[in-house]
Amino acid sequence: MGLMKKYVGVVASQADEAAEELTEAATEKARLDVVGAKRVAQQVESDLEKMSRERLSPDEKTLKKVARYEAYLSRKLYKAMHELPRRGLPGNRGS
Repeated sequence: MGLMKKYVGVVASQADEAAEELTEAATEKARLDVVGAKRVAQQVESDLEKMSRERLSPDEKTLKKVARYEAYLSRKLYKAMHELPRRGLPGNRGS
């Protein structure tokens, strides 16, 4: 740390600035750089998650097909369950 103070003192004297002010300005600049980098990293992470979800989710056309097929299977199951009592097999008897 002593070497850093010496370096800041040399730079400050060359720039006709106070070493403390130069240190504070450099510290604030570094803090702002870190905050900005964190924001960028969070945005990139958010974008990657969004892209991942988009790749996992089927498109609207596929979702409609799945919904139609699900409705078709549901109707077939309902009919089959109600057909069982007519054939003398245990099934849905209103309970």
